[in-house]
Amino acid sequence: MKTKIKVNYSMLPVILDGEDVQEMLGIGHTSMSMLFQRKDFPRLNVLKRNLVLKESFFEWLDNQ
Repeated sequence: MKTKIKVNYSMLPVILDGEDVQEMLGIGHTSMSMLFQRKDFPRLNVLKRNLVLKESFFEWLDNQ
């Protein structure tokens, strides 16, 4: 069963950081770190920060 996430898409920043992902998915820091390490996760590594484009994140999420 897929869990529905209630998020106002238009209010989110274009680029999400780990804390944004944690909050939306209701996961802890360790799970978020593991998620960003997955090969199929569309992360961006900018100045040692794990980021993800909002659009890419939701496309990835829809395919899970």
